[in-house]
Amino acid sequence: MEMIKLEDMSAFSQLSSNEAEACLYQLLVKNLSRMEQALVPDLSHISHFASYAGDMSLEAVEHIRDNRFRLSYQVPWQMNWSCAGQTESGIANEKIHFTVSEVGQLTFLFLRVDS
Repeated sequence: MEMIKLEDMSAFSQLSSNEAEACLYQLLVKNLSRMEQALVPDLSHISHFASYAGDMSLEAVEHIRDNRFRLSYQVPWQMNWSCAGQTESGIANEKIHFTVSEVGQLTFLFLRVDS
């Protein structure tokens, strides 16, 4: 994922939790196209045939503690069985934690699952 960084960390550090959440939400919405593919989860828990349908939406940013935040977002998915003429679709609700460094860099904390 490309680096996403706050432009003015000194102003950000003065914000209340609610203001910081709103600021980060706007920053993430603005940069969604840069990070979208990295946020698409493994959809095999739905089906091995499920795939990302596009149009991800960001729901909210929540301050957890200190410099740690949680992003809630929705991932539309679809399955096509062309031989049976059937399609199915839905929305996966996802969450991911991220941190904001002292210089304003956002780092997403992806869960790594070893097989």
